[in-house]
Amino acid sequence: MGTRIEIRTGHLIRVDDWLPADDSLRGLWKDLTSVLCIESTRSFTHRGEKKQTHHTRYYISSSTASVAKLMAFARSHWGIENSLHWVMDVTFGEDASRIRTMNGAQNFATIRRVAASLLKQSSEGAFAKSIRGRKKQCGWSTAYLLSTLKI
Repeated sequence: MGTRIEIRTGHLIRVDDWLPADDSLRGLWKDLTSVLCIESTRSFTHRGEKKQTHHTRYYISSSTASVAKLMAFARSHWGIENSLHWVMDVTFGEDASRIRTMNGAQNFATIRRVAASLLKQSSEGAFAKSIRGRKKQCGWSTAYLLSTLKI
């Protein structure tokens, strides 16, 4: 298995340094204090071929934290976002859902998130260490289902 090297560079621009106090843009974002630019370059080997990708992302912030802290926050946010998306897609098949009419997609997304939250909080059964395993356990055992639903 190849190695992946990622280099991330952050640039922080304080709004007071470039935007006049009376500029109308300040009114668009309450308490805007800075703009963070994160450039990431990833070098890796895929199927024996060396590859490199480059991404630039911009974030607006009301925080007065340092560039290092804001970069850490941005990275941790995407880690949470990615893991939630993975659970919703792999365990509940959210990306494959064909529900498209009226409020159906939003309603089912809410139901899936409530179910995922309840499964995360449920006590582990003998075979239910993962969210997927706990979901299956609920289907196999009415007692486990009721305990997961807190009924």
